[in-house]
Amino acid sequence: PDIPVPTISNAPTITATTAAPPEAPFVIVQPAPPAPPPPKPAIRRGVTRLSGDYPEYPKSAMRDGINKGRVVARMNIDERGNVTEVTIFSSDPARVFDRAVISALKEWKFSAEGDKYIAEVEINFTAN
Repeated sequence: PDIPVPTISNAPTITATTAAPPEAPFVIVQPAPPAPPPPKPAIRRGVTRLSGDYPEYPKSAMRDGINKGRVVARMNIDERGNVTEVTIFSSDPARVFDRAVISALKEWKFSAEGDKYIAEVEINFTAN
């Protein structure tokens, strides 16, 4: 019987191996820092006083027949909550209630915040 003899092929063979593409290095992502608190307004409105009396209705205004008035004042408040300066921003009628407002607001006390700031208040007067 004839048995075929296997023939060995001399075809070129691949002998070099290709390396896998290099892996990307690890990237560590730091979490974003927390957002800073929003800035405090330059002039605060709606501040709450801890102590101090409201201004009294001036006797001179009653004598002059002035039945109502409105004063907007700005106060410099120190880090301990004390009023250091009062400035009249607007008043109607002009200068009638200013002295009473300045005198009263200088005695007001606010919560201590550790920073100085400016607060604005509106005081309305009505004759009884």
